[in-house]
Amino acid sequence: MTSTIQGLPLFEGGREVRLEGLTTHNLEIRELELPEKALIVITGPSGSGKSSLAFDTLAREGERRYLLALSHREPIRVPPPAALREAEGLPPAVALPQRIPPQNPRVTLGTATGILEILRGLLAKFGERPCPGCGHLVRPLSLAEALALYERLPEGTRLVVRAPIYPPSLAALSYLQGEGFSRFVVNGTALDLTEESPPEEIRSLEAVVDRLLKKKGERLRYLEALRLAERLSGGPVILEVRQGPLYRFTLGQRCPYCGESLPFLSPGVFSYNHPTGACALCQGLGEIEGRVCPQCQGLRLRPEILEVNLSGRSLRQILSARLGELEELVQALELPAPEDLWAPFRRRLLRLLQRLVFLDLGHLALLSPFHQLSTGERQRVELATLLSLEISGALFVLDEPGLGLSPLEREKILILLRELVLSGNTVVVVEHDPFFIRSADLVVELGPGAGREGGKLLFCGAPQELSRRPELPTGAFLSGARILERPRRRSRKFIELSGVRLPREALSVICGPSGSGKTRLLWRIQEEAQKEGWAVLGIEGEISAPPRALVATYLGVFEELRKLLSLTPRARELGLRPAHFSPFSREGRCSACGGRGEKTLEIPGVLSTEVPCEECQGTGLRPEVLPVTYRGLTVPEILDLTLTEALSVFSRVARITRPLSQAETLGLGYLRLGQPLRTLSGGEKLRLRLARELLSGEGAELILLDLPTMGLHLADLTGIFKLFEALLSSGKTLIVAENHPVLILLADHLLVLEKGRIIFQGLPRDFWKSEHPLAVKLTFYRSLVQWD
Repeated sequence: MTSTIQGLPLFEGGREVRLEGLTTHNLEIRELELPEKALIVITGPSGSGKSSLAFDTLAREGERRYLLALSHREPIRVPPPAALREAEGLPPAVALPQRIPPQNPRVTLGTATGILEILRGLLAKFGERPCPGCGHLVRPLSLAEALALYERLPEGTRLVVRAPIYPPSLAALSYLQGEGFSRFVVNGTALDLTEESPPEEIRSLEAVVDRLLKKKGERLRYLEALRLAERLSGGPVILEVRQGPLYRFTLGQRCPYCGESLPFLSPGVFSYNHPTGACALCQGLGEIEGRVCPQCQGLRLRPEILEVNLSGRSLRQILSARLGELEELVQALELPAPEDLWAPFRRRLLRLLQRLVFLDLGHLALLSPFHQLSTGERQRVELATLLSLEISGALFVLDEPGLGLSPLEREKILILLRELVLSGNTVVVVEHDPFFIRSADLVVELGPGAGREGGKLLFCGAPQELSRRPELPTGAFLSGARILERPRRRSRKFIELSGVRLPREALSVICGPSGSGKTRLLWRIQEEAQKEGWAVLGIEGEISAPPRALVATYLGVFEELRKLLSLTPRARELGLRPAHFSPFSREGRCSACGGRGEKTLEIPGVLSTEVPCEECQGTGLRPEVLPVTYRGLTVPEILDLTLTEALSVFSRVARITRPLSQAETLGLGYLRLGQPLRTLSGGEKLRLRLARELLSGEGAELILLDLPTMGLHLADLTGIFKLFEALLSSGKTLIVAENHPVLILLADHLLVLEKGRIIFQGLPRDFWKSEHPLAVKLTFYRSLVQWD
């Protein structure tokens, strides 16, 4: 099988990865065969088991088997096996899941990509530092580099090796004479003390160590002369080539021009996280109380470190450069050392920078704080870093590589994924975008629903075949059998905030390339609206909750459940209070597992895995509270209820039913009350957060959402639109920062940004009439929606 897209060769076949008996989380897959060296897309409704298959099975088992093979050489902690019966042909895995970025201000683009680490190695080895005594730029040479100077000279060349003596004095001269030296250069004049007397005043002194003629067999003599000169001078060496240049260099930590001691440059000196390198005023943060540090000018390092040069550029210039400029600098990098010593560094840097620039990130700088980048920028930085690895024969597993990107930017992601495949790798992508699905070599669809209703293998084949399967969740949209629609709202009432005119009680969508300022505009609108007295609710990002948090605790119903249980006759009889029904409290947690609900089963040096705690039946609660019942249900049975089932059981308890109803409206009725948040997919976490935040912000007039479709399948958008309509009908105004083509096409009002400027605002159909590249690209998605 061979196919092509936009001139790129695609899947050419190969061995297959064969999996049997997959039962990770909700998966129920008897057998699955995936081709190697192909682009594979896993799709399906949110919660259908895509992440369970891609990350918790394929990536986990691929990594485990690789580490298991290495553990025969040395002890390595091997992760527990994935929940499957058998796997054949599974390559070593490299995974890039969705994750909340670190909020640490010390994590920058340069550290996240590893570029700064490579630069530190280059600077420590090849950096020229200004001498604190005379200001000359100096770089200590290794013996191999000094030997290379000799090797480059033509045969028959006469040369002299001299050792400058610091400090110069008559006493030093007398000592050297006593050691057998007779030839010197004193005050710039050559002297033979066997025939001449030294001057009374000595301002400079150089001992002639040896005079050589380059010829076969003299190499060792030259090296011995270098070593002797180094011992005499403490490092500096002068190499005089007759009828040629004069070389001054040092083999140690002394300046060859003035003899001043030079600071030792280790990689740590170039790190703003190391006390020897960090700016003393701002401690390596680059700012003080929100203002640029006046000492390092935001570059985080000590001023003297910033003056170290690499190939004619100071570190100050390198750190101030944009990635696009830095790519040009690295491309032209030439160092006065054997190429095999520095060429690997340059190649790695160049691969990284070329991919970052290719993904339209050339405007960023190395010290850009990572947590301040937009979602799309962070996504592309991580992708470029991963895709720059020179690896073949691996399994790459990626989660929504097009997240937060405009349709125009997604095409470049696909090109890099294809490059990975052409390098001999297998690429598995969890995606919902029809662009990626239609471009794949193989599509795996899971479903038909989510949770207990998902986990089944519905389809495994070519995307063209999936387009002929309208009965499947994805096939329905690809075939045109199903489309998305929502009633358009034409408001005559507008609000003006931050120079933007927005219709009230309507859906406004802000779109544009990643990093164009969508989120900044969104929160600027929020800030201004709050100043003008509007009740505003802003929701962005994924759930941030403790590692052991449950669905019930996140939705805020767990406390009410504990109160109800403590009021039952059995609980009163045992003297149990609400705290006794919490695995997070001292009174309630199981002593056997510490409230975790699971224990670690470990075979030293082989594997470590988690198994349910038998004492508490996996609830994390003390065994004595487990028999307590509410309406005939024990605590474990209550925690095992789905949200839909719980709505029926607790129908008379408003504090429980209100958040559960909100979550069910968003299609999350299948989640279990006691389900750990860590087991949820990105789309499930997003909708759960929407449910909670919207409930707490019921009085808001203006609701702002950032990336509300993250992790959602096209079929899941129906629930989002249903929620939107309910909010709009209740008089609320919605403003969304989003690049999802469906939301762009179905918006009531559209704002398009480029490089921080609004280039269009108005009706989507008016933007459609323009010849803007984004409008042209949206043609690909027009068949998915009811267009007016």
